[in-house]
Amino acid sequence: MRWIRGCRIVLKSGPVLLFLPLFFLVVTPSRADDADASSRQSRGEALFQNQCAICHGVKGDGEGKFAYLMNPRPRNFLNGKFGPE
Repeated sequence: MRWIRGCRIVLKSGPVLLFLPLFFLVVTPSRADDADASSRQSRGEALFQNQCAICHGVKGDGEGKFAYLMNPRPRNFLNGKFGPE
């Protein structure tokens, strides 16, 4: 038997035990399941409505309640341009 960092690992299965967690990290799909994705979407919608809609508008068109007070105007997210104008 061989000792590695205080753990007893049998020499024949040592490499398997060491690389098994890495195998699952690579092989396991990293995309979230549908329930998790819908949960994140609903949390994002709520966050936008609470924090952003007052300036960017409910639809994200840049026509929020206080948009007329701002210079530069809030970005219109519907046109797909997110960089400097």
